[in-house]
Amino acid sequence: PSEFPEYESNNFLNSVFDKLDFISRDILKMRFVFGKSFKYIGRTLGISSGAARVRAHRAKKMFVETYKQMS
Repeated sequence: PSEFPEYESNNFLNSVFDKLDFISRDILKMRFVFGKSFKYIGRTLGISSGAARVRAHRAKKMFVETYKQMS
C-alpha cells in the first residue's frame, strides 16, 4: 500500500464508487471486478445484453469523470 499514491488506494476507489448511482456501481463491479459477461449482467438486471453493454459504457465514463474530479 505504501507504494501507491493515495488516489489509487482501495479507500479512494470505494469513495469514487460511492458517488455513482446504485445501478452504475453494480454494473461496473459485475463487469470489471468480478469479470461477468454482459449476458450475465443483463439476466441479473432483467435487461438485454446490449443494454447491459451500453449501461456499462456509460457507467465507466461516469466513473472516470468522477475519478478525475476527486483526484
